[in-house]
Amino acid sequence: MPELPTESTPIEIYLIDDNDRFRKSVRALFENTGMTLFDFSSADEFLEQLSGQPKKQVRQCVRQCIVTDIHMPGMSGLQLIRQLQIKKVRLPVIVVSGSADVPTAVACMREGASNFIEKPFDPNQLIQQIHAAIEDPGAVLRNPDASRQKLRTLTPREKQVFSHVCEGRLNKTTADILGISVKTVELHRAKVISKLGVRSIQELVKLNLGY
Repeated sequence: MPELPTESTPIEIYLIDDNDRFRKSVRALFENTGMTLFDFSSADEFLEQLSGQPKKQVRQCVRQCIVTDIHMPGMSGLQLIRQLQIKKVRLPVIVVSGSADVPTAVACMREGASNFIEKPFDPNQLIQQIHAAIEDPGAVLRNPDASRQKLRTLTPREKQVFSHVCEGRLNKTTADILGISVKTVELHRAKVISKLGVRSIQELVKLNLGY
């Protein structure tokens, strides 16, 4: 019987980003965390390394997590996730995005990403998300019934604003589309966050996807 991961099992992080300075800063972040970081400048480089691993090494008892940027030369983060699905690589993926990339980050989550985090981010937030992804599988399982129950507490207008937020639209854009003021959008947005008990846009998106 294969050995099951435990809290003392080594943790390996695969960082994929074409920005050398960003990878260097993340390497420094992980120096004293007890995790081992492997960084790659492209998704293609990572997949090549993954394909070259002996099957015994791939199956060894190590907790692993992929952290990938969305926009990179060659294969994008979204395309990488799809390739991992095809290759049946069952590793949690956290997507790093800019604020303008929220719609793409949502698409990544629909394809199976565990979560996304916006740049610039609090280093502790990234570490917390990694631990949540690898230590609590239930955190990334969908629970659409619970999500629908929460969404029933919203008014029709709040549901509209909620939908726009999850699609990555700015408050000004939402206001123009709905024919209301930016201030009104901000008020509805605050009520949505309060009613749903979430703390971030990421949590709103996960709720919208049924997590």
